[in-house]
Amino acid sequence: TPPLSLEELFMKHLRPGDIFTHPYAYFPDSRETVVDENGKVKPFVFEAQKRGIKFDLGHGGGSFTWKQAIPSVKQGFIADAISSDLHTGSMNSGMKDMANLMSKFL
Repeated sequence: TPPLSLEELFMKHLRPGDIFTHPYAYFPDSRETVVDENGKVKPFVFEAQKRGIKFDLGHGGGSFTWKQAIPSVKQGFIADAISSDLHTGSMNSGMKDMANLMSKFL
């Protein structure tokens, strides 16, 4: 578990206009998620977005999971930006190109 919870990061340290990347990542052993164990987006995530914190998809090779994205989008938490996080590991996995990436959200 990181030394700083997402709630503390979003509500006490990030300011309007700051960007948080990889909101739909799922690394349960090393990072808190935006969706709780019951499939609900944590309330402070919506509050952070209302406060002006920007959320960037940052797909990458492993930083995007449907387990986090589907409940988030269904509940109205949609990333403000769609970016590829392109690197040698991601271009040979789920992040083929921007068209492929963007089509996931149609």
